[in-house]
Amino acid sequence: MINHSVNHPKTIVEVIKHGFQLWANTFMKAIPFSLLLGIINMGLQFGMKPYLPHQDGKLSGSTEGMHAVSTVPEMPGYIFLYLIAFMVFSLIIHAGMSYRINAIVLRTEPTFDKALLVGVRKVFPILGVWILTSLAMFVGFMALVIPGVVIGVYFAFSYLLVVITDKGIIESIRESCRLVSGNFWHTLGALVLIGLTYIVLAFALAFLLGLLAFVLEPVVKENLYIVMSSVVIVILYPFFTTCLLAVLYDLQNRKSLDSNQKPTHRIAA
Repeated sequence: MINHSVNHPKTIVEVIKHGFQLWANTFMKAIPFSLLLGIINMGLQFGMKPYLPHQDGKLSGSTEGMHAVSTVPEMPGYIFLYLIAFMVFSLIIHAGMSYRINAIVLRTEPTFDKALLVGVRKVFPILGVWILTSLAMFVGFMALVIPGVVIGVYFAFSYLLVVITDKGIIESIRESCRLVSGNFWHTLGALVLIGLTYIVLAFALAFLLGLLAFVLEPVVKENLYIVMSSVVIVILYPFFTTCLLAVLYDLQNRKSLDSNQKPTHRIAA
């Protein structure tokens, strides 16, 4: 058992370090969920591939100019239903993963099916939070971008709170705002660092996978991007989740210390 009690305010780097440690400690428990996400992502991309723009012919300097002909078959209506189903199932699976990781931090270990059932049971509050957050951020970004960034930071933990607590949609949004209040720049810095780290790791992983293109069959090379994106999801989505949870725990402990209460979370393996 690795004890990471947060008994004083942590720097952004320390918080992300805790996210890395939690990623390593819980990876094998999270990977069944990320595998499902990767498989669903792969199915979506293969299903959409025939209806995405592709090139017929080669670029040349002839009278045709520098443009190739793009052929896009008419997209059937069921594809949109598939996209909606993909979004809903992705939210459910990620909710199950988040719940299981948080439960391990709290020194319990729900089974895969029990954690997934939590995502199913909370699907409507999760969708409600996602819709309200997306609408608020859209309005904010329409108002010269900066308000959208501010709203995004304040609402960033609403989704996790509705999953790992008994709070409803509005309560989770209010709690997220309360936690970020007074810690805005700290939270923004942590979220930016998480995003940059994710991008660097994703590019590194994609580069390593791209090296396989030299030894793969042409039919595999053609679909390598789809496979690569799914592998990145399988490996790095748990990292993104654990880092968000680490920031959430840090904010909760900061508020607890402000009110002279005992810190509430430990990161455990």
